[in-house]
Amino acid sequence: MCAAKEKKPTIPSTKAKLLAAGVKLVVEKGFNNISVEDITKTAGVAKGSFYTYFKRKEDLIQEINRSATDGLLDGIASSNEDIEDKLQMFVVLFVSSVQANEIQICRQWLCNLINAPEIVDIKDKEKLEHDLKELRNLLKEEIYAGHLKKKTPIALIANLIMCQIYGMLACWCMSEGSFVPKEWAKGFCEAQIRPILKPYFK
Repeated sequence: MCAAKEKKPTIPSTKAKLLAAGVKLVVEKGFNNISVEDITKTAGVAKGSFYTYFKRKEDLIQEINRSATDGLLDGIASSNEDIEDKLQMFVVLFVSSVQANEIQICRQWLCNLINAPEIVDIKDKEKLEHDLKELRNLLKEEIYAGHLKKKTPIALIANLIMCQIYGMLACWCMSEGSFVPKEWAKGFCEAQIRPILKPYFK
């Protein structure tokens, strides 16, 4: 009988190394105190490889949080949970994912988003609209499934939830991390998600 082959350890891609190095350096030194050369040196890759994936440092920061938060609703939408639980899962997962990358990354991420009109080639300049669209689509599916009334104000509900999320993350950064975002997210969901949805349950 043949022995089972051992799985070879996964070797981080160049892009993954750059992202990990970016997080490490921003947390340790601050975004404005590091260069592309610092990032590639820490990642152990050639300086030119940075520009294969990113045009500037800001793009790397955006990728760190985009990779953490994009696609969260894919698995949630297909689950058998009710809409209240789905929204709670989304809020907690979104906030937890951003929190996991440390407050320094979140602060720079929000700064980049706010300054997006001046940094025109940052992919995330429409990040908020992307998140809102994802939530609107989830709510539409619940209407089609007969779980919510047709008159449900999906745009308003999506706006309320995303404004709470982005506003909380901004407050987290402004308060120098005086509270735990994940715990805030749980508290918000317990207090607000059901009252927001209740008038529109079928």
